[in-house]
Amino acid sequence: TTVRFSVNSIMGASPESVDQRQMVRGFRDVPHVLSVHDLHVWSLGSSNLLCSAHLEIDDAENSTEVLHAVIAVAQGYGIGHTTFQLEVTGEFDRSTERHGGLACAEAFPETPGLTPS
Repeated sequence: TTVRFSVNSIMGASPESVDQRQMVRGFRDVPHVLSVHDLHVWSLGSSNLLCSAHLEIDDAENSTEVLHAVIAVAQGYGIGHTTFQLEVTGEFDRSTERHGGLACAEAFPETPGLTPS
């Protein structure tokens, strides 16, 4: 309904049309991407989909290649605007990231007991 759509848009709810688990698998399949965390997908209005995520990569030299590839993955899911934070493994300590007292968790980890961010 219109009311439900409006409330979901205002609250920044994830659009049902985007399979986030599959999209994260697509990000992880990109060469040099080691992990994905702090994933957010939301809609702005009726047709604009947005995505942000933190991607751990193996080497800063691969950042442009990774960025182009993950933007293409997101676009394949109808995402029109993306913001990706690339974190080079060994150079960034993600345990320092806090959002309202919550630590960033890996998006859709395969490890039992962990939950999506």
